[in-house]
Amino acid sequence: PHELWLMTVLIAVLSFTGYAAVRLMGEARGLVLSAMAGALVSSTTGTLVNARLSVENREHPNPLLGLAICAAWIVSVTRMTAIAVTLNPVLLQPLALPVLAALAALGGASLVLHKFADHEKVVGSIKFDNPLDIAFVLKFGLLLSVVSVAAKLANDYSGHEGFLGIAGLSGFVDVDPIAVSAARSAGRTIAPNTAAEGILLAGAANLVTKMVLPLVISGWRFGGRLLFTGIAAIAAGGGAWYLAAYGVR
Repeated sequence: PHELWLMTVLIAVLSFTGYAAVRLMGEARGLVLSAMAGALVSSTTGTLVNARLSVENREHPNPLLGLAICAAWIVSVTRMTAIAVTLNPVLLQPLALPVLAALAALGGASLVLHKFADHEKVVGSIKFDNPLDIAFVLKFGLLLSVVSVAAKLANDYSGHEGFLGIAGLSGFVDVDPIAVSAARSAGRTIAPNTAAEGILLAGAANLVTKMVLPLVISGWRFGGRLLFTGIAAIAAGGGAWYLAAYGVR
């Protein structure tokens, strides 16, 4: 319960931070920098906040919101890897290639989204109906509670059938617990490659959650680009992991 309330409060804080950043630094810098800063705590929350903004500005779509979300994803993948490698440097070798491939895909998508922002005519500025919308915060808190309980029940029923299954299920809600536990266990109770696979799987599952949020909240027009961006990142990372693990046969 404490963590759920912390997350709901975080939504309100990041919403207001984005509002203040846009007012102080302008739309382009303010949106992207506030999303990246927020991703150091929760990129899922940053995705949610910017997707919500796209709904509030549906009459005048702004591609900068998609760019801000993509930038938050880049920070999230980097942060996840940094946590794991800092706790256990042995994970650097199995994580390096897949993570770099995923970051390259996200970086390329960011450039494309930036081009869209340059060429698509934006009418008016981004409107913040209410940067501290308590009703919205409470609704998300309820949703997060349901998802968390569902994931916990799924983990309980899966028993000890596999670390990778638990990593995938947990990743839909939060990647940090798996990153920390896998890093601490790598080379001790589980093999480093298995620990790396669990972290990558949790990261991919978490990205799926962040791909679905814009589609559900904002629809295909806004969420479609981010869906393809996430698919490209997962495919790049998964392909790099497969090549590193099994080579070309």
